[in-house]
Amino acid sequence: MGKTATAVNLAYEASKDSQTLLWDWDSQASSSFYLRIKPKIKGKTGSIITKKSYYQKNIKATDFPDFDLLPADFILRDLDVMLSKMKDSKKDLKKKIIGMFGDYEYVFIDAPPSASVLSEYLLYISDVVLIPLIPTVLSLRTYSMLKSEIANDKSRNRIFTFFSMVDKRKKMHNDIMEDVKKVENNLLNVSVPYSAVIEKMGIERTPVQLIEPKGQASSAYADLWKALLESEILSAK
Repeated sequence: MGKTATAVNLAYEASKDSQTLLWDWDSQASSSFYLRIKPKIKGKTGSIITKKSYYQKNIKATDFPDFDLLPADFILRDLDVMLSKMKDSKKDLKKKIIGMFGDYEYVFIDAPPSASVLSEYLLYISDVVLIPLIPTVLSLRTYSMLKSEIANDKSRNRIFTFFSMVDKRKKMHNDIMEDVKKVENNLLNVSVPYSAVIEKMGIERTPVQLIEPKGQASSAYADLWKALLESEILSAK
């Protein structure tokens, strides 16, 4: 939960100082919706990953300076099948994608929520993987399952998490956060509150920083981006 709101708001934060692209890989196209971009792309499914012309045709400017979007489309549902048939290795794919996006300082990907072949590729090609963690038992269980799946994967050191949809009035939320802080090495010391302003993104179709610039949610996303920049991985870029 909070995956798309995080992608949009962090990309907006990054765009304040750097040329930034948000790539909507979720077939539900929520990031595209939030940023008022029609989720329709040109080109056949087979060209989505490997052909530079696809990106040149489909990258759209948002309403904000230095912030572009590569919108989603329902044909992204075919990506798992396409990736499983690709002859290119993950290493070759990462090299191609880096070459295609050389004009951007940061590229954010709003990934689909479920585990799949696509998820495996995203883990490999991404410098950092950020996972919102709701302080509930079911959310912790899902996160624990993910960590087990990648226990022997080199990408595990590039995965960070943070608490999202936090209600500090709830004792359970506070207790769970304290317990996780004791054992989770890659937990960023930032929590995004449960807030009506984040839900309002669906109505206003704009980042929370423009809906309520001085609100708690806006400050939380600014702090989250700062924490990522200060991480050893991004600070070394």
